[in-house]
Amino acid sequence: MIPEILEAQIEIGCKELRMPGLRRHFRNLVREAEEQQMEYASFLKVVLDQEIQERHQKRHNMLLRQAKFPSPKTLADFDFTKAPGLPKMKILKLAEGMFVKRRENIICIG
Repeated sequence: MIPEILEAQIEIGCKELRMPGLRRHFRNLVREAEEQQMEYASFLKVVLDQEIQERHQKRHNMLLRQAKFPSPKTLADFDFTKAPGLPKMKILKLAEGMFVKRRENIICIG
């Protein structure tokens, strides 16, 4: 358990350093670290990973808002029955992105 003064200091530090993800989650992270008897370096990595993940998610959400898409769409939502000429397996295979590792070019027409 975190003493109240230390908790307040952590909150102030997170606010000053602009780390809102850490500010929201540090109590749970500390509790989990205590339960798992985590080493300091491991705890620090978990804390940094949490903040990085929060920032990536926030940026992703901001970019989606800026794009002004009517609603989020994924390949899983795509109705292949409405495009019978579209080879579903080939599209799903391309979505895996292995052509990038193999340095292959892809041309899509239509």
